[in-house]
Amino acid sequence: MSPWKVILATMVIFVCGLTTGAILTRTMIPKTKPALAALPAPAQTTAPPILQMQRATFFRVLDKQLDLTGEQRDQIGKIMKASQERTQPIWNEELKNVRDAIRAVLTPEQRKKFVELLKRNRKADAAPPGLGRPLRSNESTASATNAY
Repeated sequence: MSPWKVILATMVIFVCGLTTGAILTRTMIPKTKPALAALPAPAQTTAPPILQMQRATFFRVLDKQLDLTGEQRDQIGKIMKASQERTQPIWNEELKNVRDAIRAVLTPEQRKKFVELLKRNRKADAAPPGLGRPLRSNESTASATNAY
């Protein structure tokens, strides 16, 4: 048997497996329910996008694992929105305290860099949650998910 036949047979098997996997993935994974939009969009918040994504992910997991009804999704969305509104002032104050404490430890030169870093983060984090953002050159996956 010529080597080209072996290569061709291998490629055909690979493409068949790839196609089968794609078809099964599309048919076996349930479509996102439109009612998931009931989760309030965190439009006017200053919580980091990672926390906003965690809320949305938590909501989706609840919906999927508990097979929530439309009414339950609405009620849970309202509960989460109310919680967000209650905790937002606490979050803002804590974030300010953390940044002030960090500034107190830094040298004047480092403080300037810290201010610039915060400005860059605000611009990068302005994208809607769920879209993600590329890692910055100086951070790892773990630091991106634990960032303020």
